[in-house]
Amino acid sequence: MDTLNSDKEGLFRSLSDSLPTHCRLNIESFSLLTEYHGVDGYESKKFEAGGYVWKLVLYPNGNKKKNVEDYISVYLRIVKKDTLRTDWGVSVDFRLFPLPEERL
Repeated sequence: MDTLNSDKEGLFRSLSDSLPTHCRLNIESFSLLTEYHGVDGYESKKFEAGGYVWKLVLYPNGNKKKNVEDYISVYLRIVKKDTLRTDWGVSVDFRLFPLPEERL
């Protein structure tokens, strides 16, 4: 259940007791991913976390639309955001852990 708390400055923060959700994305060949999805990016399958449906979006050569090059760009994208109110917002604690090949 979510709760809203107000601090001294009058800012509201939402706290959730939702359990952490894990999404695992295995990349068999990063070079092939770069070759086929370098410009358009790669989107994972949908997964649910915190009551919302998400996708992990990966640009192996950087997100050219945001003028990013020579880096890997990783985003967490909410699915069906057009169904949400215009004043909607959500805070997410998103962590990425690249695992060495022997741990996969």
